[in-house]
Parts: sequence; structure tokens; C-alpha cells
Amino acid sequence: MENLNVTIALPPKLAYALSELAESQNITFSTLVRTVLEQHLRQEEEVEIKKQAAQEQNDQEKRKYARKQVAVPTAIRFKTGGSIDEGQIEMVNISLGGALLSLPASHPLLKEMVNHPETFDLVITLPEEKNPVSFTSKASRVKKNRDKVQIGVSFDEYSYYDFIKLYNFLG
Repeated sequence: MENLNVTIALPPKLAYALSELAESQNITFSTLVRTVLEQHLRQEEEVEIKKQAAQEQNDQEKRKYARKQVAVPTAIRFKTGGSIDEGQIEMVNISLGGALLSLPASHPLLKEMVNHPETFDLVITLPEEKNPVSFTSKASRVKKNRDKVQIGVSFDEYSYYDFIKLYNFLG
């Protein structure tokens, strides 16, 4: 981007103080203003990074169960009909309390999953298990980026046997 000339209306006392400061540092007034603005932007970026780190730390502390990074075949069956089949959805991680899923942002059933509070069945095929396990789940967190949407789901209901299978898988 090319340099841009900007006119700023400053109160006389502030203009005088900045002029004196620039002169004392042997720099031009415009260099001083640019330096102040750049420092402010860096501080804002640092604050944003710290906020994100604090939020991630807070999210980690909220979790009851440790998450396991895993890619297992996963499907969703909606109570109202319709489904998202294996291959259209990616499991990012899973715990005893829920899972993080990733879907293409353009998936036609994504809005139904996020905008309707009804539960759905999350069907997971665990390694070394003949039959998939099923957990009645609901979307609890949504994070969008350009072409993918990550959805945090919480497990609401499940059979004892499916819970034990997941427990053994997570080790």
C-alpha cells in the first residue's frame, strides 16, 4: 500500500505537546504520529492475542474430560429425518462428554444442525468394534472459517454399552 496523507484536527495543547516531543527526539511530527499509531496497533494485536489465549485456557478448564485427537468414521442422523453421512464430516477430537466435528461450510444440512436446538444422533465407528456407537447430541459451539465449520457437540444421552465402548477406546 502506498503512503496516504491524512489530515487530523488536534486540540492546540495536544499539537504543541506532540511537536515538542518530536523535536526532543529529533524526528518529524509525522514520524512521531506514525510511530504512536503503529505502537497502538501492536498493543491492540497483543491484547487480542492475550484474549484468545485466555479464552482457550478458559475452555480447557471448563472441560470435564480430556480430549483425544482422532479421525474415526462419523455420521449424523437427524431426528427430523435426513443425515450427514461418513465422508462428509470429519471428527477432529472426542471425549467422554462430546466431540469436535468439522464440516464443509457449504453443506446443505449445516444450518439445520446449528439453528435448530433439537438433538441428533452422532453415530461413530470405533476401531475394533463391529457395530457403531450412537450418542444423542446437540451442537454447543460453532466456529466458522472460510471453507470449514467446526462444531462442538455435547453428548446428552447414550446407552451404557456405548459409553463403555467409548471409555475403553479413549483409554
